[in-house]
Amino acid sequence: VTQSPLHATGPCWPVRAALIGSWWLLREAELGNLRRQHATIRGDVVTLHLPASKSDQGGSGTSRSLRCTCSVTAKDVCPLHLVKAQLEFAAHMSARHGISDSDAPLFPAGDGGAVSKAGVCATIVAIAKRLGLELWDASGAPKFTGHTLRVTGAIHLAKRGIDVWRIQLHGRWGSDAVLR
Repeated sequence: VTQSPLHATGPCWPVRAALIGSWWLLREAELGNLRRQHATIRGDVVTLHLPASKSDQGGSGTSRSLRCTCSVTAKDVCPLHLVKAQLEFAAHMSARHGISDSDAPLFPAGDGGAVSKAGVCATIVAIAKRLGLELWDASGAPKFTGHTLRVTGAIHLAKRGIDVWRIQLHGRWGSDAVLR
């Protein structure tokens, strides 16, 4: 696991970004748009306020919270500890690059600025490549896209016995798309 971005406009700490994105079932644009101020930790609960998204036509956003999972998972994949480490890193990067708290990205690029949607997608593909996964299906379509983190997270939660309706609520799915 490295701090260095896997793509020029992708996030530092790319694996951490992918894990957090999977825990919160984020789209690539949602991950890229998160700011430090969107993450809060209170006790053993971490909350991400997700700004307006594709399914949020009113633009008000929503919040989703998760608890520390260290009692059942390793600390390096616990959502609370992942976000805590990311907040510390993002604070360091914003101070180093003179970026105000309100503009400081939660997942900064190497220059301290926000990552691009394309950079997040390229990072997802780079991780898959490093894992030795097939990048294309039989028809030639890419297997890894900006929705990979949502899919991966939903599969993980389903395999852990989480009810589909809970996954649907957590992932902000208003349709039965989660069943795919």
